[in-house]
Amino acid sequence: KVAAIKNIQNEDGSVNTDSVREIAKTLTEMDDLTPEVKESLNDMVRSLTESMGDDMPEAIRNLDLEKIDFKTEGALLTTVADIVDAEGSLENVDIKEAVENLSKSTVILPALAESDVTLPVDDKTKAQVMEAINELESRTGDAAVDAETLASLKALFGE
Repeated sequence: KVAAIKNIQNEDGSVNTDSVREIAKTLTEMDDLTPEVKESLNDMVRSLTESMGDDMPEAIRNLDLEKIDFKTEGALLTTVADIVDAEGSLENVDIKEAVENLSKSTVILPALAESDVTLPVDDKTKAQVMEAINELESRTGDAAVDAETLASLKALFGE
């Protein structure tokens, strides 16, 4: 199932939402695993990703299953798939919340950024996304969002 991350983009550059939803489901299910199982899986995932070579996104190669909020990451992937299926419409998505959640992602956002995936959003939606990103960019202190995350968010939405 980890290998499914390699299939998130179709040959034509579009996002394969079936693969995205499969990964989201897997992540959500992993939240219920015991710490001992997560530790064992950590070793297996590292071995598997190392054997897949350099084609595997770095965000996946460096996974630490014991530190991931799987339900949040799974929900983020589902939101991404919903956006793509709705042809870029975020009409039923709380944009500010989605961008906020993406900014906290330790797996999904880095993997999407490394894969150079861009979500197809219309101009109105892109303006709302950029407003939310600008709000994150203006934060300081403990609430500050690092520059790499901000750049990844902007690239994800084609900015």
